[in-house]
Amino acid sequence: MSPFAPVAAAGGHACQPGVNASQPGGNASQPTPDEPVLRRDPARCVRCAAFVSPFCAVDTMNGRWRCCFCSGDNSDAVFAAGSAGSHAAFPELTDVDAQYLMDQMGGAHVGGADTGTPPVVFVVDESMDDDECAALRKTLLGVVAGMDRGQRVGVVTYAAAVAAYDVSVTTGVATAEVLPGTKSPTPEDVRDLVGGGRVYVAPLEECAGSVDAVLSSLRPFSVGSVRARPRCLGAALETAVALLRDAMGGVGGGRVVVCASGPATRGPGGVAADEDSELFDFEEKAAKDYVDELSITVSHDDTQLESRPNFPRHTRFFLVQHHTEVR
Repeated sequence: MSPFAPVAAAGGHACQPGVNASQPGGNASQPTPDEPVLRRDPARCVRCAAFVSPFCAVDTMNGRWRCCFCSGDNSDAVFAAGSAGSHAAFPELTDVDAQYLMDQMGGAHVGGADTGTPPVVFVVDESMDDDECAALRKTLLGVVAGMDRGQRVGVVTYAAAVAAYDVSVTTGVATAEVLPGTKSPTPEDVRDLVGGGRVYVAPLEECAGSVDAVLSSLRPFSVGSVRARPRCLGAALETAVALLRDAMGGVGGGRVVVCASGPATRGPGGVAADEDSELFDFEEKAAKDYVDELSITVSHDDTQLESRPNFPRHTRFFLVQHHTEVR
């Protein structure tokens, strides 16, 4: 029997150290009475930089754990409790919400002013069930409401295609440019996207109304099984990274927060074939190769990818990590 013991969880997230779990890039806040407070560095995957979470398989006999996103093996002495099944001693392995408190993290200081937090782009899966969509819509509106007004924010959605929203529109109507989800955006696509006076990442003090309109307009696409719904996650991530690169003056950096309800099934990084199909192994290998290539590209840009997933299986096809800090 494997020493790795996964802890079941219905969904959830870890949070940026020193920042409320639902406020990426926001002001530091006090944890709620029921929320565990961890006064140490979070354990992160050496391969994809994901936080350890209840979704990971952890061997508390030897302090080893396996990433739930990239399946990378990690070793961390803090989890070496000396006995199997000792997860109760580690809130981040049992609680879907955990808060890390540190003196400072990147550009955000605990209890202090923001010193230049990189921009955040939310990448939202539209192929959700009705209840998931309603819950996510409420959560994201709360996240944005709690962020610092100087925080730069953008929104990208994806299903069969990718939609990048123009947050400079002040009419209260969500307006987006649509890109195909079957392929990676070309340099020409990116130039067309960021040109023409459209703004995709802006400070909340300038675009809060537009962002609220976009998030309020989210509607579910619940046709077919979760596994069969179109999700062009790879193309959406590449689009978000391109928007961050443009917002940062071409030097890259920033934070991509992915809200996914199922595996990528379309375009780069997607696996459309069923597991019993003769095409599955081929598509799986292509997806893994794409993940590796995208990871290299993103790391060169100094961009952080994170996710709040809600899915039962095929986690290796998610190209993102479980809530990370801003670099």
